[in-house]
Amino acid sequence: MKAYAIQILPERCKGCGLCREVCAKDVLEASGRFNLQGYEYFRAARPEKCVGCARCLAACPDFSLELEELGEGL
Repeated sequence: MKAYAIQILPERCKGCGLCREVCAKDVLEASGRFNLQGYEYFRAARPEKCVGCARCLAACPDFSLELEELGEGL
């Protein structure tokens, strides 16, 4: 099974939650922290669950997510 690294760029995220809404694996959640613009940004709370579908990337209007294929997981 392939493994993926997902990261949210806090400085870009406006906390709209669209990434979380489209994620069927419940990888993302609100961070409880705020960026310099005053938005509560999201974070990858359970990155090990990510299957690399990239729905979150497609849904994000702020291009604040990065997804990287790591190769075969354990």
